Parts: sequence; C-alpha cells; structure tokens
Amino acid sequence: SDLYASGLNDQTIAAMGITSLDGMGLAIGVQGAMHAKSAYAAHGYAIPYFDANGTIICNRYKLFWTIPSKDQPKYLSSYNQETHLYIPPGFDAVSSKHDYVIITEGEKKAAKAVQEGIPCVALGGVHMWADTHGRTIDKMMGRGMSYLTKPLKALEQIAKTKKIIVVFDSDSAQNIQVQAARYTLKDALLY
Repeated sequence: SDLYASGLNDQTIAAMGITSLDGMGLAIGVQGAMHAKSAYAAHGYAIPYFDANGTIICNRYKLFWTIPSKDQPKYLSSYNQETHLYIPPGFDAVSSKHDYVIITEGEKKAAKAVQEGIPCVALGGVHMWADTHGRTIDKMMGRGMSYLTKPLKALEQIAKTKKIIVVFDSDSAQNIQVQAARYTLKDALLY
C-alpha cells in the first residue's frame, strides 16, 4: 500500500524487486546476520539497488515502526555500506530520449518519474551524493562536504552527457541544510 500511495503501478513495483520484511528481516538487513541480536519493533521492505548487470549491490530499508515516534528513522541502510546512486528500472530507455536527468531524494520518487517517462535517479538522502572515499577524505582533512568532495561515479558519468536538474523534497524552501546540500552537489558536479 505504501508503494501504491507513491503512485507506483504493479509493473514498476515488480521491476523494482522490493521485498517485504518483518522486524528480524530488517535487523538482519541493517546490522548483518552475525550482529542482529533481536528483531526491530517494525516491519517494512528492502529497496534493492542494482548495478548495470542487474546484480543487487545494496539495499535501503523502509521501516514502519510498531510505536511511531519522531526520533525513529523512516529509512536505514546497512552498516558500513558504501553510498550508491539509485537508478530505477527502465531508466536507460527513458534517459536515452532526453538531454537531461533529474536527481531527486528518494527511490520511490525516481521510480515514479521513470514510470511516467521522466529521466530521474535518486539519492537516499540529500547528503548521499558523495563517493564514500571522498567523504572519508573530507573527514580526515577536517572539512565538511564541499565542491572539492568527489561525487558518486555514476553521477559524474551522467553529468558528462546530460543536463542535471536537482529536485529535492519540498522542505528545501525552509530547510537551510537541504538548500546547502543542493548547492554543494551542484558545485561538486561543475568542479
């Protein structure tokens, strides 16, 4: 029902390869089988990220908590997981018809856009555009993310051949951190 509420149809949902999980499945997915001691007080699903060969390279997890609170995350990634760009199923075919690509925040939004014929990829969050190694270098140098931060390779490749439009969530108008992330991403791609 959550996927339908995002406007996704059965064909898109099936192509996304989403898997429903109970609390233990979520704990294993996020913490790993060796470290998951008890089930999360939640249910949810895994959103797989695929490489160019169709192999799952990672998952992000959508959680629906038994007792919701503002402090509980809606999404989690596996511990120590590298950051990746979400490329929805059907993106290549849609992208080939356009000279631009939209970068948005959230896998479901990108999948819905592609479903409607709009070339779109997603970041798991506004700060998840950087190469994992680049973020490590930023931390070692004692600086935050900037135009010097190396973007994800997949983003760099897209930016070489397409115009980029960054469209983050609607809260960016009031949220200075989201605004800053958008401009920093733009500067890093132009650098």
